[in-house]
Amino acid sequence: MKWLAFLMLVLVARVSNASGYSKPVLVGARAIGFGGAFVSVADDPSAIFHNPAGLSLLEGQHLLVGSDVLITGLEYTYPNGPAEHANRDVVPVPMILATARIAPKWAIGIGLYFPHGNGGSFDRRSANPLNPDAGRIFSMEIAPAVSVRVGPALDVGGTFRLVRVSSNLQGQYDPISTTTLANLDLAGLAVGGSLGVLYRPLQAVSLGANYRSPVRSTLRGDATLAAPGGQRVFSASLRQTLPSLVSLGIAYHLQVFTCAASYDHEWNEQVTPYSLNIASAGAFVSHGEWAPSNTIHVGGSFQPTHAMMIYGGYAKDLNASIPDISMNRILGDIAANEVSLAAMYQWAVWRLTFGWNARFGTRSIPVEAPNGAPGLYKGFVQTVSIAGECRR
Repeated sequence: MKWLAFLMLVLVARVSNASGYSKPVLVGARAIGFGGAFVSVADDPSAIFHNPAGLSLLEGQHLLVGSDVLITGLEYTYPNGPAEHANRDVVPVPMILATARIAPKWAIGIGLYFPHGNGGSFDRRSANPLNPDAGRIFSMEIAPAVSVRVGPALDVGGTFRLVRVSSNLQGQYDPISTTTLANLDLAGLAVGGSLGVLYRPLQAVSLGANYRSPVRSTLRGDATLAAPGGQRVFSASLRQTLPSLVSLGIAYHLQVFTCAASYDHEWNEQVTPYSLNIASAGAFVSHGEWAPSNTIHVGGSFQPTHAMMIYGGYAKDLNASIPDISMNRILGDIAANEVSLAAMYQWAVWRLTFGWNARFGTRSIPVEAPNGAPGLYKGFVQTVSIAGECRR
């Protein structure tokens, strides 16, 4: 069925997790405040995600509970058409992280968080019939972690990652077959890992590195097709990969100042090959040409009083990863900019942190074959984060 090829163009844009109109790949309000430059800092329970070697820095027991709230803001303009604005959806994303020092050189932790989330919804059909009405993808991770101090200035840590990916798509129309994908719900489980290193060559300098392995999963669920003859429900599956990611960073610590910088490289070429199967409708396999994602992060903190910290940061995607052919108005891929702010107040054994991140950018897709959704894409997606931490 020819609609399958159009459907695949939409689904494949939802596999990547680096660029696009998405939640920044960050966990924790303090990490957001640093603009994501946290791999060489990693001094709170969110180190489970950013660099598990940092768990060795934490004394006693720590519990961090919080939520990121994703506020979408998308706009798509079809050539010679009106601007189409997405609904302003507000999506809460919870997180829970706990750590404990179990021996002088050993620390453990466990986290539940949602590092990836993107999508959007429109309340009307697009001027371009190939654009869907709504789509979402989320990944949730449960990650036990361990860290050990192997030398006076060197810590090493790792996590085991149990990952659940869920995906939904609505209102994808194929004018050739006059078939509409009314609804697609897919979900699947996979496993992965991460390995981090934290090294302090000088008292004021720390170097960090973290590698997150690729996660390969098969999402399964139902596809509801609406044709002139009525609706039909099929079982469906999608084989996909969340690509591996390496982060390298450096931080400089003074009494009341910390500044940090990091670089992320994500192997988006691991996204392909991918395959979509719909029972009684056929299969589609492709080897698309994807580009690696490269992102720089810079950030810093200032402690004006004993009880307060202020953070600021910036991040920049150096390139767009997804080919023009895979773009659509739900999940366009842009070489985005990010700005971040955060503030933390601490008293006794408690710390409360508020963070804010804005991710924005534009991209123009030319009107030429085989691009299915040419036009101008604009994104302004905000993440508001709050986290409370108890230390004992």
